[in-house]
Amino acid sequence: MKLNEKQLVDNWKKLLSIIEDTFEGHRKDKLLALYNSNAERMILAPASGRDYYHGSFPGGYVIHILNVISFSLQLHQLYERNGYIPNYTYSELIFTAMNHDLGKIGDDDGEYFITHNERWRKERGEIYVHNGKIRHMDVADRGLWLLQNAGINITQTEMLAIKLHDGLYDECNKSYLINYTEDRQLRDDLPHIIHQADMMATILEKNKWKNGKKENK
Repeated sequence: MKLNEKQLVDNWKKLLSIIEDTFEGHRKDKLLALYNSNAERMILAPASGRDYYHGSFPGGYVIHILNVISFSLQLHQLYERNGYIPNYTYSELIFTAMNHDLGKIGDDDGEYFITHNERWRKERGEIYVHNGKIRHMDVADRGLWLLQNAGINITQTEMLAIKLHDGLYDECNKSYLINYTEDRQLRDDLPHIIHQADMMATILEKNKWKNGKKENK
């Protein structure tokens, strides 16, 4: 997929408007400062490095974040329509969906994804590669670091939902998600909702890529 300049800017404005409409006070100001200071990088960032994953094109990151926010809200509403009583706040839901992949923008030392000119990689669908010049961190860990470095306080609910958004695809999450004693179980369901929304967005974006590839052929 290739987005033109207007599409890139419009998607970015949608993301900023969600911050404006959801948060207030110092939290809103600090989020806007963090996002605006990384605006160009975030606007052009891909959602993944490989075309057969999802969103591996300039602007793919913002599209993915908007999709995860949308699907998180839809899942939340679906649960509520079936009698679910939320154990997290609306603000926590939006904050986590918006920042679950924040680590994919990199940090002060450089971008997370970089382009390359290696033909064999491109033939394998590797459009971007990880930037070896920045410190190795999991996406969730880097995102949490970026938030604390920007002076943005987060709740334990938000921290765990960001940390666990990959579900059992990340081996490190097992101790949180698989346990057999009540005191070790999650105190809220936000990690599950964010993970489900993330999966839905990934499937949708991959499906659009596959169908677009067929049309091009």
